[in-house]
Amino acid sequence: MDLIIIPGEMTGPGATDLALDSPCLYDPMTCELVRLSGPSAEAFRDGLGHASRMLGGTPSVLLAMVARLERTFSRYRGGLSLVYRDAGALLATIGLVASAIGLRGCPLARVTTSMEEFEVLPGWVDVGGVALGGMGRPIA
Repeated sequence: MDLIIIPGEMTGPGATDLALDSPCLYDPMTCELVRLSGPSAEAFRDGLGHASRMLGGTPSVLLAMVARLERTFSRYRGGLSLVYRDAGALLATIGLVASAIGLRGCPLARVTTSMEEFEVLPGWVDVGGVALGGMGRPIA
């Protein structure tokens, strides 16, 4: 499972320090953000617009979860079930952490809106995401 960070409307202290202006893939091996370009970046930007229309406002950030199915299928029978269980566990963790620090979050079944193709990057599929932003009431 990999994460794509799609910047939205970031305001407040430190927002300009991030300087994210395009979707980025988080590389866990180097702890770096790799900028996406081309059709895949546009698909994720379109996803931000779709989330904005659904939520009634632009989220600060959209986190898209993408999976490389071939990697999972090569090692496990019933790999699709594992991918979606991992996505659910990651989504729950993100939701709990966001709630604990006072952010509002909204889970999304898919981030990209193109129904013709589930593949968002070569060999990767969109398995869900979460829109984050706005300070809510922290859970005590």
